[in-house]
Amino acid sequence: MSAGFALPWLAGETWINAVAREELRGRVIAIYAIAFFSGFAVGPLLLRCLGLSGFAPFAAAAVITALSALPIVIGRHLAPILHHDGTKGLASAMRLAPAAMVAAFMGGFAEITNLSLIPNVALAAGWSQDALLGLLTVMTVGGIVLQYPIGWLSDKMSRVNLVIYSALSFIAIALLLPLALKSSVAAFLMMFLMGGVILGFYALGLAIVGEQVSADGLAAVNAAFIVMYQAGAFLGPIISGIAMTERPVHGFVGTLVGLTIVSVALVISCDRWERSRRLQANPRDHT
Repeated sequence: MSAGFALPWLAGETWINAVAREELRGRVIAIYAIAFFSGFAVGPLLLRCLGLSGFAPFAAAAVITALSALPIVIGRHLAPILHHDGTKGLASAMRLAPAAMVAAFMGGFAEITNLSLIPNVALAAGWSQDALLGLLTVMTVGGIVLQYPIGWLSDKMSRVNLVIYSALSFIAIALLLPLALKSSVAAFLMMFLMGGVILGFYALGLAIVGEQVSADGLAAVNAAFIVMYQAGAFLGPIISGIAMTERPVHGFVGTLVGLTIVSVALVISCDRWERSRRLQANPRDHT
């Protein structure tokens, strides 16, 4: 099932980046990110309505997947013609947009770590089970609502700089989380903002891929981008879970902050390396 979903994931993002105009790329990808995150929101709601046993949830998943294919079938003639460069391996693809790869890793570890472990953090802070589910809902809503403003902003300024500013905001939100959990209003506000920043990492990284990579390399680089996202999604909960063993709240926050600080340093280094590489390839661009 995962392999089956990976193919439209890769093809869809390559398609979007190939057809999006540069001046609108951030907003176009923001709309895609809204649809992407909405799927995360709808899934748990369906399970609440249909339950976890029996055939109903599987039937619903199959029907929704089939319906989601209809727009693709209808719009298949609009698909761009892409000339894939099959010589690019994973490492070489990553080097074409290194800052985007780090953004994908940040998006993966931040999103899945929060979705997986925020309930445990809230329980440790004294929240009830019913109340803590609201945190996940608010985080999802924040991711959906704030994406278009972030996409609009990314069309007006450097996307790499916006990734850095988003990461610094994420660090500040994470540091405030232990204090915010003492107040439901403050906690919901922090989770709303955190949802927007988390999904912003992925959307901004994807926009950087489209900005920096030529059409023949989009598929390979986007595949590497997804690999980095999944790597972050795999490592984040493991590292956070270990750190939370003795002190759940502070272990969780410390992991988020530590990984993000390292990631920010890598984004800055990758951006400088990329600028230097492009300057060597095109000395006239210096002016």
